[in-house]
Amino acid sequence: MATCSEDQTTKIWDTKTWKCLATLTGHTMAVTSVDWKEIKGGGNLLATCSDDRTVRLIDGSSYELLRVVDTKDIHGWHTLTYLAFDPSEDSPLLVCTTQNGHLVIWNCLTGERLAKGKIHCGSIEGLAWDHTHHCLATVGADCAVHMIRLNCS
Repeated sequence: MATCSEDQTTKIWDTKTWKCLATLTGHTMAVTSVDWKEIKGGGNLLATCSDDRTVRLIDGSSYELLRVVDTKDIHGWHTLTYLAFDPSEDSPLLVCTTQNGHLVIWNCLTGERLAKGKIHCGSIEGLAWDHTHHCLATVGADCAVHMIRLNCS
């Protein structure tokens, strides 16, 4: 299990003993979200996002940093609020949301940014994948819910 914290760290926990197995550092502000994904063919990835406007992609077995991607080209003050891997087994998509209403999609294997856009008038306060229909749902401080179908084939 992985947790993130205001102290700029992500911790990996053994769920049987509740002992901390690793403390991941590198963000320069609070870590706001963490997600884990098993990769087809073996291995897994861990992703974290932070108020420092960066997403860190980490090998989920060795905890080595693979790459850092950022949202510093998004205009206006913002922090990163949530992130989530597409749960589909074959999908390399990683989605991150911002406090000023943007959604950013990356290929988590290459670090290539695939899309960026403002979808809410305020902060994005929730992010969830629909496993069945390959859709992404967001809820914003603007009292709107958006369902987004991604076709990346």
